[in-house]
Order: sequence, then structure tokens, then C-alpha cells
Amino acid sequence: MALLQVCFGGRIAEEMFCDDISSGAQNDIQQATNIAKQMVLTWGMSSEIGLISYGPDLGIRDQIYLMPGEKEYSEKTAEAIDNEVKKITSEAYEKAKELIEANNNKLQQIANALLKYETLDADDVKLILEGGQLDKPTVTDLLAAEQAKNNKNKQPKPEEKEQQEQSTD
Repeated sequence: MALLQVCFGGRIAEEMFCDDISSGAQNDIQQATNIAKQMVLTWGMSSEIGLISYGPDLGIRDQIYLMPGEKEYSEKTAEAIDNEVKKITSEAYEKAKELIEANNNKLQQIANALLKYETLDADDVKLILEGGQLDKPTVTDLLAAEQAKNNKNKQPKPEEKEQQEQSTD
């Protein structure tokens, strides 16, 4: 269930922080749906469907007798499977939303740090979650320091400067 919750995190964040929904979470939603289907069809993780595998049987019989797209269960069972997949994904979505809402301030702190520093490692995130403040140079600071270093290296040394002045006289 936790993996399903992770899949919905991006979509929930879009809703909460951006007041908008984009197509960016499409792959995550597809992944969550596929996992939920496996939970119901193959792994027997549905109280409604029970401990029955409706997943594809890779035996030779299925390869010979079933037409592509043909199912070994009724439309009523297919509807029950769809309902269970919907129930599992909805439950995961709601739990993920509760977690994000409960930790909204921590997420906002991480988002602000990402905007400032562009990247965070595990220690940075841990420090933020524990209430600490990051004290490291930003990417802009690092680029400015590198540019200053490059500019310093391009300036002629005093003896070279003196030689240049003499040659122009």
C-alpha cells in the first residue's frame, strides 16, 4: 500500500501546492493502477475477490485456446475486480493525502530548500525534517566563486603586466 501512496504523492502535491493538475502524474497513476490490479488479480490481496488468481496463466492451454483479450472470468467478476482496484487506489490516494496534509509544513520547508539549493541529499532532508537550517552555498554562490576564480587566473601577474606595459611603449 505504501508504494501506491508514493505513486500518488506528485498528483496530490500538484493539487495542494499548485492549485492545478497537469499530465505529469500520468505515469505514476498508471503504475499505481497496475500494482492494484496485480494485488487483486494475481496476489489475492482483495477481501472481496478472495484468494483466487485471475492473472494470466502462462501454461500452454491458455496460449492455444484463448483469443487475445479473452478473459477466463465473467463480466460480473470483471466488474468486481474493477471495483476492488478502484477501492484500493482510492484508499491509497486518501492515505497519501492525509500524510501530505499532516506534514505540509515539512514539505514546504523541503520545497523552499530545493528552490534555493536546487539539490538536496539525504542528510540535508534529514536536517530539515529535524528542524535544522541548511548552511551551505547555493548553486549561484558556487558559480560566482568559480567565475571570480577564473577571472583572477586571467589577470596577468605583476611582472607580466610590467612586461606588457614596456612592450607597448
